[in-house]
Amino acid sequence: MCREVILKLCLTVLTIAMGITAAAAQTHSQKQDWTVVCDDECVATQQLENPKNKLKFTAVISAIKNNNQVVLRVIFPLGVYLPPGIAFKIGEYEQTHPMTVCMKNGCSVMAPLTDELEKHMRAQDTLLIRYFSTQDQENEISLSMKGIANTLDMLK
Repeated sequence: MCREVILKLCLTVLTIAMGITAAAAQTHSQKQDWTVVCDDECVATQQLENPKNKLKFTAVISAIKNNNQVVLRVIFPLGVYLPPGIAFKIGEYEQTHPMTVCMKNGCSVMAPLTDELEKHMRAQDTLLIRYFSTQDQENEISLSMKGIANTLDMLK
């Protein structure tokens, strides 16, 4: 009995120590409107909310492991009308992207960070995201570009 308690105590201490080591390896930093979390790789996020209907969105910028391609992914709440896709507009850049996958936490659209898109992101203050909540109801949310230059530099 005593041996079992000591063994459980040792396992608990070891588990806590491993958690502390893992937590210590992870770093968090704030780049103006972007939160960057780095472990083996870095991921930048920004939380968004549509002021009209209070829907919440998450923007994520990260590198894809195998090919070092940086992508912008926006996670939309369920209920977004999918067929028209999602339009990104920043400066002279405007492109529509299809939803790639829907899961229980929302639907995602992914846009590769081309040289043209990155140039506009670094030069502008806001990226406009247009989506439809119904077939006829267009909505727009703004993604802040404050801190994007430092954020992208960390991801590359």
